[in-house]
Amino acid sequence: MLGQRRDSLIRSLKEFLEKILEIPDHENKITISVVLFANISRIIFKEEIANINLLELLNLSGIGTCFEYPFFDCYKLLTEAKSKDYSIFQVIFMSDGHANFPKNALTMINNDDLKLKDRTKYEIILFGNDFDGIMVNKQIAKELNGNYSNQLDEEMLKSKFVKMIEVINEQNNFI
Repeated sequence: MLGQRRDSLIRSLKEFLEKILEIPDHENKITISVVLFANISRIIFKEEIANINLLELLNLSGIGTCFEYPFFDCYKLLTEAKSKDYSIFQVIFMSDGHANFPKNALTMINNDDLKLKDRTKYEIILFGNDFDGIMVNKQIAKELNGNYSNQLDEEMLKSKFVKMIEVINEQNNFI
């Protein structure tokens, strides 16, 4: 993810996380982990947001994009959180393009014996209009029995995040 799209995504994600942090502590039962990826994947925040401004400093640009790694990291985070008292896990996967379908990681997630499948909801968001990205991201959503949406610009993405915050407030828990 390069240039303007990356900057738009980071601004939107930062605003989303800031709104989550505005929820009063006594109402905030929300736990957030963030995984950023390109041709590699990194868990940036694990169950807490240390410093939102770190997002602006991160640069994971590389040659190509791999969807397997972030889904393996997602599985790792879900596995670690399984024993905690969360009623719902909401996974938001966002990309600005396409990569190969992450068959191995999705097979692992779908075949898990962690009893998380019934408590995990997936939101797959494509930020842009890459045709191959649309096809792969729709296929990911279908494989995970999740929702797919295509956000074409920063305002659409921010609007999507606002709606997601409303849902998060209703559900109490988030990863």
